[in-house]
Amino acid sequence: MAAVIVPAEQLRLPEHLRPRHARSRPALRLVTDADAVAAPTVEVPEPAVAPDVVVPARRGPITMVARVLVALSVVAMLAAAVQPVLAARAESAAAAAAQRAATIPEVHVVAAGDTLWSIAASLQDEGDLRPLVHALGERAGGAELQIGQRIPLEGLLP
Repeated sequence: MAAVIVPAEQLRLPEHLRPRHARSRPALRLVTDADAVAAPTVEVPEPAVAPDVVVPARRGPITMVARVLVALSVVAMLAAAVQPVLAARAESAAAAAAQRAATIPEVHVVAAGDTLWSIAASLQDEGDLRPLVHALGERAGGAELQIGQRIPLEGLLP
């Protein structure tokens, strides 16, 4: 089957189906094998065809279950590989916290230039200092510090 351009009058359409503005313009007509015998042969170049789109076959439930099981086994292997690393990091963090707790004195003696913020910064390396500053202020009896004043530090840090 092919399509050729012919005048609109040759389409053999009833008059009411022909558009008014296209009566004198050419239109496309499909040529079947029967028409090809009676009609003169017209060379029509083959149109460029888009490459076939490959649609994957539909997978059955067994294939889907197998894929899920493979994915779960991969996740389990990754978890098993990562677990020793995470355990070692937790142990080192616990050891660092214990060492830091061992180096914190039980009492801080206020020196010249000390503030609640500077004391808190010397006790806590990272994170929000405000709760620690507040706790130090309560133990010191206020924000004004005196040189030689002793501030108990037990139980302030985990």
